[in-house]
Amino acid sequence: MAIEEDLSPAELLAKYPPDPSDALPTGAQDLPAWQRFGRTSMISPEARRVALIITGLGRNRTDTVRAITGAPPEASLSFDPDVPELADWIAAARAYGHEVFLDLPLSETARADALAPEQKPEDNVQRLDAMLARAPMIAGVVMRGSEAFLADGAALQPILKHLQAAGLAIVGLPVTAPLTVGADEVIAPEETQREIARAIDSVMGLARHRGAALGLVDSSSAASLFPAWQRALVGRDEISLVPASAVVGE
Repeated sequence: MAIEEDLSPAELLAKYPPDPSDALPTGAQDLPAWQRFGRTSMISPEARRVALIITGLGRNRTDTVRAITGAPPEASLSFDPDVPELADWIAAARAYGHEVFLDLPLSETARADALAPEQKPEDNVQRLDAMLARAPMIAGVVMRGSEAFLADGAALQPILKHLQAAGLAIVGLPVTAPLTVGADEVIAPEETQREIARAIDSVMGLARHRGAALGLVDSSSAASLFPAWQRALVGRDEISLVPASAVVGE
């Protein structure tokens, strides 16, 4: 049952302590980050699988508490890089069994809180490192936005290489690269029930025909997503929910 309260991460863990056996363990030191901090899936890679990442977490504490406590542990959670108490939110999510990603904002123009193609590559990498330093024990990043960035290989490639060197999974880019997986559906903030149902049906259909699919859902729409998800699963027991790291390929 999801908790619907405005709580800090410390208040959440104190008032509603999770079962210690639910906590996500840290993998061996020699594993790359996407495996070391990811959630191990027992579902065969040959099975039909769907991954879901709830994005934008931390901006609204009630939405964040709801996602941490109410989403299945196989759902991956991604946090805004600028939220207060980011490391504590990540620790709380992992205590409830979720692997964690970091939202990585891409902007059309230079901004202090985002990466942008018009900035020098070394400045983007420096800004990226500052974001990652605030986010311990993440399995990867979710990158969205900026068509200009995608069209500018000189700006994008240093960022991809830096993330790959760090062993982080990269979700959301429609490119073919190591540790990178695209998003098949993106459910926007405050989306309608009809659109959520359509997106879920699309993801399910892709998983059935292709073997695996991945969807992103904004935290403000997540409350409506999981009831629709349960309805969509009726008669589709052959499709399993897996952590996002389970559909990332090397």
